[in-house]
Amino acid sequence: MRYDLAIIGSGGAAFAAAIKARGLGASVVMAERGIVGGTCVNTGGVPSKALLAAAEARHVALDQHFPGIATQAAAVDFGALIGGKTELVKSLRAGKYTDLAASYGGDILEGEAAFAAGPVLQVTHPGGDVTRVEADQFLVATGSAPWAPPIDGLAAAGYLTSPPAMELEALPESMIVIRASCSPAWAPRSPSWKPWTLWRRSRNRRSPPSSRACSPTRASPCTPPPT
Repeated sequence: MRYDLAIIGSGGAAFAAAIKARGLGASVVMAERGIVGGTCVNTGGVPSKALLAAAEARHVALDQHFPGIATQAAAVDFGALIGGKTELVKSLRAGKYTDLAASYGGDILEGEAAFAAGPVLQVTHPGGDVTRVEADQFLVATGSAPWAPPIDGLAAAGYLTSPPAMELEALPESMIVIRASCSPAWAPRSPSWKPWTLWRRSRNRRSPPSSRACSPTRASPCTPPPT
């Protein structure tokens, strides 16, 4: 198989490059070893903000102060909440990524890509078959992955990073969040839920950002590549 541009990855950067290349008349292929769409739609902005919006809706129902108005909220059906989030992710992944690639005439190969002499890409598919991809230009757009700090006992205790945290089927009774940036906790608020946040102090910041700066709002999920 030969293309003008071969891209490793299928996230926002990969799709932006693919769309631009197709607009210029180039043939494009993306190789993806995981789930099409990258971090934002699968484990980042879309699912986290959907859960934040759900948490805010429940919080407002439990904590409104207008006289003459009574609101209440029942216990959270966490499995149903996560199921709704999953369906939203699937819908946006299809509409904004896989279907979009097809509409622009770009190809997506499922499998792990590796460079070989040529240079060419060898894409090993889940079944073991290998596709050889030649291209005039190559783009590596593999994004990033969560990193666990070297804390004694962390591996033995067990920990979550953002991807598995988005797939929890039950709300933990308590959680310690270790972070260095403003990423608000996404779990639905509950009087029995005990979150603790540990900040890594840096030379440029004497204290964590204010809770007001980090508080969730009704922000929309991050914007996928333009259609």
